[in-house]
Amino acid sequence: MLVSSICACIGQLMWKLSAEQGLIIMLLGFCFYGAGALVMISAYRFGKLSVLQPRPQWGQTPMWSLKSTEALFVKYNYPNIHDNEQSDFFSELKILLLKSKGSLFSNLITNARWLYDYLVCVIDSGKKKELTFLQNNEEGVLIKHYADWYLHQAMLFPKSVHIFDKTHQISNILKDIEIYIDSEHLTPIDNYEFKDSKDDIGIQLSDVICGIYGQLYSYFNKKTDADILRDIDRMNDTQLECLLLLSRLQLEADNENRGYFYYTVPYSFLGRVTSCFQYIEGILHTT
Repeated sequence: MLVSSICACIGQLMWKLSAEQGLIIMLLGFCFYGAGALVMISAYRFGKLSVLQPRPQWGQTPMWSLKSTEALFVKYNYPNIHDNEQSDFFSELKILLLKSKGSLFSNLITNARWLYDYLVCVIDSGKKKELTFLQNNEEGVLIKHYADWYLHQAMLFPKSVHIFDKTHQISNILKDIEIYIDSEHLTPIDNYEFKDSKDDIGIQLSDVICGIYGQLYSYFNKKTDADILRDIDRMNDTQLECLLLLSRLQLEADNENRGYFYYTVPYSFLGRVTSCFQYIEGILHTT
């Protein structure tokens, strides 16, 4: 697979160089790319799939599993499961879970493998219960819009003024929603406004900060603990200090008010992030 990748890279490089070097270089590029394809086919024929494509670690879902899950949801009009298809849906969901057991649960620590058995029990019991949250919904729509996220902050801090980045879809939805702070005085929720980020420095700064945190959390979600610790050990002091500043910003915000950070991730995930920040702080204190 390594030889195949090298040949493919050389082939693509020659295609780019052919813009200045001519047709012969382009043909050589096709030769290298074709050689890479033949080497890859030979590797799949004579090699072991488990070696050529190692099983993903915990936290990474194989693509076939995602496609199978999507196909299952589409087949049964998720999240609007009909009564006469309820049993079939859970039966196929259980089969899909059994197929995924090797790739999704094999790397779990021993005392956490109860999760698989728990999911099987939930699926089995779901065949006999009323699906309160999986019926009478719009078929094929998991998240219709994000207007509720905007209202969340406005309702959580009703005495504050909230400035949101201008979004026509969200602003039109909120315009037609009437929500009141209290039922006695019928005080409406109107403590927000939409502004164009091009004209508001506050929104621009928020975009940068939120973008950094988004990339950071995406990194934590894709990497295993071992990978993260290995990357941290390779960082210099400046990089570690920058990460620690992000940690302190989040900690100070939480200490001021837990509502400032709107988390949509499990507490276990936040625990991983906190542990890594503590590891970084320990490194800086010992150097």
